[in-house]
Amino acid sequence: MPAIRSSDSSDVGIEPLVEVTVEPARPGVVLVRARGEIDLFGAPELQRNVEQQLAVASEAVVLDLGGVSFMGSSGLAVLVAGRDTASRYQVELRVVASTRAVLRPLACTGLSDMFDIYPSVEAALGEPAAQ
Repeated sequence: MPAIRSSDSSDVGIEPLVEVTVEPARPGVVLVRARGEIDLFGAPELQRNVEQQLAVASEAVVLDLGGVSFMGSSGLAVLVAGRDTASRYQVELRVVASTRAVLRPLACTGLSDMFDIYPSVEAALGEPAAQ
């Protein structure tokens, strides 16, 4: 299955500054990558993709936030909603975050303790790091 790209305009005519791609990682595991800003306008795009993939994954959804340059409160709300949906479907939500733009808001709000946070996609997939 090829990667799916998604970047819709919001209802108020402002183009979200986020690009979301979805690709299979291995059987039962889907990789969702976000790049750009996860703010009021970009969060719905990310949430729609995460929710859709949690509904179809049988093992886990790996959410790669390595390309995120800004994570606002709307983005944090997407993560919390995703965690709740993952629990409902009995699927893991693995968050990849290694930048200050994502780690700082998670730490400041105390949300970092609610998620399995990995430093890389390879770590989240349980693959050995490239040498």
